[in-house]
Amino acid sequence: MKLFFLITISISVFSASYSQIPDDLKSVEDAKYINNLASKWSLRIYSASKYDQFLFSGNNFTASFKPDVKLSAGFGASYKNLTFDLATNFYSSNFDSRSRNIALLSSVYSHAHLMEITIQLYHRYTAVIYNSNMEKVRTQFRPDIHTFNLGMNYNYNFNHRRFSFDAASIGTQIQLHSAGTPLAGVYLSYLDIAADSLLLSPSLATTINAGINISEANILTGGITAGYAFTLVLPHHFYVMLSFTPKLGLHSPEIKTDYYRTVPLNITPGFLMRNAIGYSGTKIYSFLLFNADYNYIGIGSGHRIAYDPVKVKLLLGYRFNNLIGKNTTKK
Repeated sequence: MKLFFLITISISVFSASYSQIPDDLKSVEDAKYINNLASKWSLRIYSASKYDQFLFSGNNFTASFKPDVKLSAGFGASYKNLTFDLATNFYSSNFDSRSRNIALLSSVYSHAHLMEITIQLYHRYTAVIYNSNMEKVRTQFRPDIHTFNLGMNYNYNFNHRRFSFDAASIGTQIQLHSAGTPLAGVYLSYLDIAADSLLLSPSLATTINAGINISEANILTGGITAGYAFTLVLPHHFYVMLSFTPKLGLHSPEIKTDYYRTVPLNITPGFLMRNAIGYSGTKIYSFLLFNADYNYIGIGSGHRIAYDPVKVKLLLGYRFNNLIGKNTTKK
C-alpha cells in the first residue's frame, strides 16, 4: 500500500451517478410531484471538492489531520436517468504540502433506493494539535501518514412516489411540489490509518498528557441508519433539499501503540447529511450539493477517532430534447 501511494499521483477525479427507473415502475411515480422525464439528453459543467480529514483525540487533547483541500473542474452528460461526470484538479490549498489522493464518491439511485459508495486513498497530512483548552500547540506536516477509506451507505426512500433525490442532487428529474420522506437503511465502512511513526511525537504526547498514542488503526464498522429528507420547492423553479440521517453501528478496532491490540466491541454513533440548493428549469438546471458522512469511533481509555468524508459540488447543466409535458406517468 505504501509503495502504491509513493508512485501514484492522482490528477483526475472520477464521479458517476446512476439512476434507472424501469418502464414498468414509472407508473408508481406521482406525476403531480415528480417529472421523471425531464430530458432525454443534457450537458453539464461542474466544480467539486472532496476531502477526508480525521481526528485523534483524548480527554486532554485533539489532533486534527487534514489533507490539502483540492478543487476540481470538469464536464459531464446525462442520458435519461444515466449521468457521467469527469473532472481534473486545478487548485490546491497548500501547494508545498499537497496530498496524493484518489477520491471516488459515487451515488446509485434506483427508484426507491439510494446507495452511496466512498473510496478514498490519501497520503500526506498536515497535523494540528490542540490542548484541552483548544489552544493550538503545534502544526506539523506528516508526509508519512496515509489512509484508506471504503464505505457504503444504503437508504430506502419510503415516499418515493412524491420525493426524488435525483431531482435535487443529479438533475435527471424535476421535483414539482414540496415533499419529504422518512429514510432507513444500513451502512458499512472500513478505515485504515497507518504512519511510519506515532501520530503524536513522544515529547508532545508527554507535554499534553495524551495517554494512548497510536501509529496505526484498522476500523470496520457496520450498523443501521434512520432519518428524514425534505425538499422545499420555491417559486421560479428554485428549491432547497435538507436531510439528516443518524447512524448507529458496532465496531471493534485494531490499533497499534508499541504493539497491536484489539479494542472490545462497542457501539458507535454517526450521521449522514445530504443537502442541496438549486434551480430546475425546463432547459437550464443548476445546484450546489453538500454531502457529509460523520463517523465517531471509541478506541478505549477515553480516546476517539472521528472521520468525515465530505463532498461539495457546484453544477450547471442544459437540457436538450425537452420531454416536459410528455410525461405519461400516472398518479
